[in-house]
Amino acid sequence: MPQYSPDDVVEYKNFFSELDHQAIQRELNNGLWAWGHKSDMSKANQIPMWLMSLSKYKFFNEYLLNKIESKTGLQFNFERVYANGHTFGMKGYPHQDSQNHRGRTLLYYPMDQWNVEWGGKTCFKFPTDDGIKHHFVVPEPNKAIIFPGIIPHWAEETSRIFTGLRISVAWKLELK
Repeated sequence: MPQYSPDDVVEYKNFFSELDHQAIQRELNNGLWAWGHKSDMSKANQIPMWLMSLSKYKFFNEYLLNKIESKTGLQFNFERVYANGHTFGMKGYPHQDSQNHRGRTLLYYPMDQWNVEWGGKTCFKFPTDDGIKHHFVVPEPNKAIIFPGIIPHWAEETSRIFTGLRISVAWKLELK
């Protein structure tokens, strides 16, 4: 079994073109958010979050998937895509997106701005010979990260001074 490290979390700044970035924002602003999604449905007492299912939209499951493959140089089987939304105090729970070492997650941050003081980082946990190593990614505008979905991760809660919706679009993929 491979041992993963922070080097397996690959960051891409300015991932999509400005036109695609704006089109993604328009889709996410269409009001189809649903309340009640949980990071790990098998665990009780989780704080729910906002979810928008995007899997049926060709813009996300074909057009943007082709852009993802072109940008990363990897080929994928598409599983699903959705957007997560977090407001103040909503911490995600550590979870894995896949039990398969070929599983990949691409997280995209569509916000127009982000201030590191707002919190909301994506957090990763890596077992090491010395214990546990943590890695954090700031959800900067138009940034994407791709990583093996088997790596435990979660969204850090946003701070009280953040008054919006911290959004990430998650593509669940498998390497071909």
